[in-house]
Amino acid sequence: MQKNEAAELQRRFCRHGRAHAEAVAAFFPAADDCFSAAALLHDIGRWQQYAEGCDHALASAELAQPLLADAFFSPAEQEAILAAILAHRQGGEGLAGRLWQADKFSRRCDCCPAYEDCNKKEKAEIAAFWRQKEVRDALSGPDSGNER
Repeated sequence: MQKNEAAELQRRFCRHGRAHAEAVAAFFPAADDCFSAAALLHDIGRWQQYAEGCDHALASAELAQPLLADAFFSPAEQEAILAAILAHRQGGEGLAGRLWQADKFSRRCDCCPAYEDCNKKEKAEIAAFWRQKEVRDALSGPDSGNER
Protein backbone atom coordinates (compact mmCIF):
# COMPACT_ATOMS: atom_id res chain seq x y z
CA MET A 1 0.00 0.00 0.00
CA GLN A 2 2.86 2.36 0.70
CA LYS A 3 4.06 1.98 -2.89
CA ASN A 4 0.57 2.85 -4.16
CA GLU A 5 0.38 5.88 -1.88
CA ALA A 6 3.82 7.08 -2.97
CA ALA A 7 2.96 6.62 -6.66
CA GLU A 8 -0.29 8.57 -6.22
CA LEU A 9 0.91 11.51 -4.14
CA GLN A 10 0.13 13.98 -6.92
CA ARG A 11 -2.87 12.07 -8.30
CA ARG A 12 -5.95 14.26 -8.51
CA PHE A 13 -8.43 11.46 -9.06
CA CYS A 14 -9.30 8.34 -7.04
CA ARG A 15 -6.47 6.89 -5.03
CA HIS A 16 -5.79 3.25 -4.29
CA GLY A 17 -4.07 3.20 -0.91
CA ARG A 18 -4.94 1.85 2.49
CA ALA A 19 -7.98 4.10 3.02
CA HIS A 20 -9.57 2.84 -0.22
CA ALA A 21 -8.84 -0.80 0.61
CA GLU A 22 -10.37 -0.38 4.07
CA ALA A 23 -13.44 1.38 2.62
CA VAL A 24 -13.97 -1.48 0.16
CA ALA A 25 -13.64 -4.03 2.96
CA ALA A 26 -16.11 -2.08 5.13
CA PHE A 27 -18.72 -1.81 2.37
CA PHE A 28 -20.11 -5.22 3.34
CA PRO A 29 -19.49 -5.13 7.11
CA ALA A 30 -20.67 -8.69 7.78
CA ALA A 31 -18.63 -10.18 4.94
CA ASP A 32 -16.55 -13.31 5.27
CA ASP A 33 -12.77 -13.53 5.44
CA CYS A 34 -12.48 -14.22 1.71
CA PHE A 35 -14.26 -10.98 0.84
CA SER A 36 -12.20 -9.03 3.36
CA ALA A 37 -8.96 -10.42 1.94
CA ALA A 38 -10.02 -9.69 -1.65
CA ALA A 39 -11.06 -6.16 -0.68
CA LEU A 40 -7.83 -5.39 1.12
CA LEU A 41 -5.60 -6.86 -1.61
CA HIS A 42 -7.40 -6.01 -4.86
CA ASP A 43 -5.29 -2.94 -5.68
CA ILE A 44 -1.93 -3.77 -4.07
CA GLY A 45 -0.29 -3.92 -7.49
CA ARG A 46 -1.58 -0.57 -8.69
CA TRP A 47 1.88 0.98 -8.32
CA GLN A 48 3.16 -1.50 -10.92
CA GLN A 49 0.64 -0.14 -13.41
CA TYR A 50 2.12 3.33 -12.94
CA ALA A 51 5.73 2.12 -13.02
CA GLU A 52 5.53 -0.52 -15.74
CA GLY A 53 2.22 -0.01 -17.53
CA CYS A 54 0.98 -3.50 -16.63
CA ASP A 55 -2.56 -4.55 -15.73
CA HIS A 56 -2.89 -3.75 -12.03
CA ALA A 57 -5.44 -6.52 -11.46
CA LEU A 58 -2.93 -9.12 -12.66
CA ALA A 59 -0.10 -7.51 -10.66
CA SER A 60 -2.32 -7.43 -7.56
CA ALA A 61 -3.23 -11.10 -7.92
CA GLU A 62 0.44 -12.04 -8.29
CA LEU A 63 1.37 -10.07 -5.17
CA ALA A 64 -1.62 -11.41 -3.22
CA GLN A 65 -1.02 -15.12 -3.89
CA PRO A 66 1.85 -15.70 -1.43
CA LEU A 67 0.13 -13.53 1.18
CA LEU A 68 -3.00 -15.67 0.98
CA ALA A 69 -0.99 -18.86 1.33
CA ASP A 70 0.81 -17.42 4.35
CA ALA A 71 -2.55 -16.43 5.87
CA PHE A 72 -3.71 -20.07 5.76
CA PHE A 73 -6.48 -19.68 3.21
CA SER A 74 -7.33 -23.04 1.66
CA PRO A 75 -6.43 -23.61 -2.01
CA ALA A 76 -10.11 -23.20 -2.97
CA GLU A 77 -10.36 -19.94 -1.02
CA GLN A 78 -7.13 -18.67 -2.58
CA GLU A 79 -8.47 -19.47 -6.04
CA ALA A 80 -11.74 -17.62 -5.36
CA ILE A 81 -9.97 -14.56 -3.91
CA LEU A 82 -7.47 -14.38 -6.76
CA ALA A 83 -10.25 -14.76 -9.34
CA ALA A 84 -12.14 -11.90 -7.68
CA ILE A 85 -9.03 -9.70 -7.70
CA LEU A 86 -8.46 -10.46 -11.38
CA ALA A 87 -12.10 -9.60 -12.19
CA HIS A 88 -12.57 -6.63 -9.86
CA ARG A 89 -12.97 -4.18 -12.75
CA GLN A 90 -15.50 -6.29 -14.65
CA GLY A 91 -17.56 -7.83 -11.88
CA GLY A 92 -19.26 -11.16 -12.19
CA GLU A 93 -20.97 -13.57 -9.88
CA GLY A 94 -20.32 -14.25 -6.22
CA LEU A 95 -17.16 -12.87 -4.67
CA ALA A 96 -16.04 -11.09 -7.87
CA GLY A 97 -19.40 -9.33 -8.16
CA ARG A 98 -19.40 -8.22 -4.55
CA LEU A 99 -15.84 -6.95 -4.86
CA TRP A 100 -16.70 -5.00 -8.03
CA GLN A 101 -19.73 -3.46 -6.32
CA ALA A 102 -17.82 -2.52 -3.17
CA ASP A 103 -14.89 -1.14 -5.17
CA LYS A 104 -17.19 1.16 -7.14
CA PHE A 105 -19.69 2.19 -4.49
CA SER A 106 -17.26 2.65 -1.60
CA ARG A 107 -16.14 5.92 -3.20
CA ARG A 108 -18.00 9.19 -2.73
CA CYS A 109 -17.85 10.47 -6.32
CA ASP A 110 -20.49 13.07 -5.43
CA CYS A 111 -18.04 14.68 -2.96
CA CYS A 112 -14.93 14.49 -5.13
CA PRO A 113 -13.35 17.81 -6.13
CA ALA A 114 -12.28 16.22 -9.45
CA TYR A 115 -15.83 15.04 -10.31
CA GLU A 116 -16.26 17.30 -13.35
CA ASP A 117 -12.96 16.22 -14.90
CA CYS A 118 -13.25 12.52 -14.06
CA ASN A 119 -13.85 10.06 -16.89
CA LYS A 120 -15.13 7.26 -14.64
CA LYS A 121 -18.18 6.01 -16.51
CA GLU A 122 -20.05 5.01 -13.32
CA LYS A 123 -19.62 8.33 -11.49
CA ALA A 124 -23.22 9.50 -11.97
CA GLU A 125 -24.54 6.11 -10.83
CA ILE A 126 -22.26 6.20 -7.79
CA ALA A 127 -23.30 9.75 -6.89
CA ALA A 128 -26.97 8.77 -7.18
CA PHE A 129 -26.36 5.73 -4.95
CA TRP A 130 -24.96 7.95 -2.17
CA ARG A 131 -27.77 10.53 -2.49
CA GLN A 132 -30.33 7.73 -2.19
CA LYS A 133 -28.48 6.22 0.76
CA GLU A 134 -28.50 9.55 2.57
CA VAL A 135 -32.27 9.82 2.04
CA ARG A 136 -32.81 6.23 3.25
CA ASP A 137 -30.64 6.87 6.30
CA ALA A 138 -32.51 10.09 7.10
CA LEU A 139 -35.87 8.33 6.77
CA SER A 140 -34.79 5.48 9.02
CA GLY A 141 -33.10 7.66 11.64
CA PRO A 142 -33.85 7.36 15.35
CA ASP A 143 -36.74 9.84 15.26
CA SER A 144 -38.42 8.39 12.15
CA GLY A 145 -40.23 5.50 13.79
CA ASN A 146 -38.76 3.19 11.13
CA GLU A 147 -36.42 0.34 12.03
CA ARG A 148 -32.89 0.32 10.64
